[in-house]
Amino acid sequence: MFPSSHPSEFFRPHTNEESLPVSLSEAVFDASAFDRTRESLPKKYRTHLDELRKNIFAFCDEFEIPREALGKKELLGTYLASPKIPPERLAEAALFFERFNHLVTHKELLKETLPKHLQEIERLYHLSEQYNAQVSLLEQAGILKKGTITGIDGNRYPIPTLEHIARRLLEREYELSVKRDQGFTKLLLVPFGMSLDTLARIFRTFLKCYKKDHPEFGRRLPTVRDGTDSQRWNPFDIGLDFETCDNFISPKILYYPQSFDSIGDSKMEILQRQATHLDASFPGWTVHLFQPGDPGNPKSPGFAPIYQKGKGGDQERKLFRPPVEGGQSSRQYLRLLQEALHDPSFPYREETGMTPEDWIIAFMTQLWETGEPLDLWPTTESTSSCLIGSFFPHSAHRAGNFTGVPYALWDTGTQESHMGLTNASHEIEDFGARFSVLI
Repeated sequence: MFPSSHPSEFFRPHTNEESLPVSLSEAVFDASAFDRTRESLPKKYRTHLDELRKNIFAFCDEFEIPREALGKKELLGTYLASPKIPPERLAEAALFFERFNHLVTHKELLKETLPKHLQEIERLYHLSEQYNAQVSLLEQAGILKKGTITGIDGNRYPIPTLEHIARRLLEREYELSVKRDQGFTKLLLVPFGMSLDTLARIFRTFLKCYKKDHPEFGRRLPTVRDGTDSQRWNPFDIGLDFETCDNFISPKILYYPQSFDSIGDSKMEILQRQATHLDASFPGWTVHLFQPGDPGNPKSPGFAPIYQKGKGGDQERKLFRPPVEGGQSSRQYLRLLQEALHDPSFPYREETGMTPEDWIIAFMTQLWETGEPLDLWPTTESTSSCLIGSFFPHSAHRAGNFTGVPYALWDTGTQESHMGLTNASHEIEDFGARFSVLI
């Protein structure tokens, strides 16, 4: 959603009078003024300001606009009038300037809004609030850069727009209204097209940075500083099976199986299919609705836990959907989803299992919103998560006939997150599954 203003309209004339507030042109162009402006912002927004300034400079360099012109409105307007600059790139630059200006002026991020015909969807899902929070997290984590991610195929995939998501929700309102009544209102934007190796590295860095900024997190851990403490702690332990598992040449992991005995799709195949169905998908991304921490309260932070067997409480009475409790095998959980395909009244209809990519983003969101990890293990109330939206038909690191399903958890003893493989047929008391709705 681009602003209608011309980029130069966001500048006021440059001034050297120290009594006046710093102008936008000074905040962008002058290094010392930028540093002062940056320090005046809440810490959580400073990386946004850095990225916006970098984008503005990159735009100027691309179209040979001297950076000095940023301090002179009329001169900048002359350069921006060049026919060499495509209208869509000018609109993109205007959006950078608008976001920069809003952040400097209001000390908060610019919020995207929806047109009137989508306002009911906005009300039902608190969509703008959720979307803006997700975008902010993805940017600050280093996943989203200039509004895009890089896929395993080398292509750049823009983040789905707020309006595109709202339109999809409106188009599917009839079937999704039942899921909304069951508590599926929690938005999650997943950069599915990214390499899992890359996502794992970003996740590990995210956890270390979070620990540095929140010393109370993981109380048994030493305070993470710039020295050796941060090197000793491995906050995300991921098994050997996952190394280059989703590469497009010889993928080992498959997604969205109908059964663990059949063939699923590789990440590359899904990306190619998304590219041919643009109206019905979000290329390079998956967009989900989950149950929030309290499924009866759409604005509650975090995600609903996976309860131990018999610990689901009164969720069924409140939401007309029995909670998916732990203690079953991955095959049994997947069977629930397959049964739902043939029975319109089945409570898990329209739902799907999680993938490793989903879990990483959900964990980051949970930690960001609540300060608590996702899927603590071992506990007496909840379980870890079997990610039945993916599987490994074969594993080079396993002997015998082993069909592996990823699992993920936060170890409350070591204060580390783990991702590994479990046998699809094994029933484990402390393992369960979380479902979502793909939109």
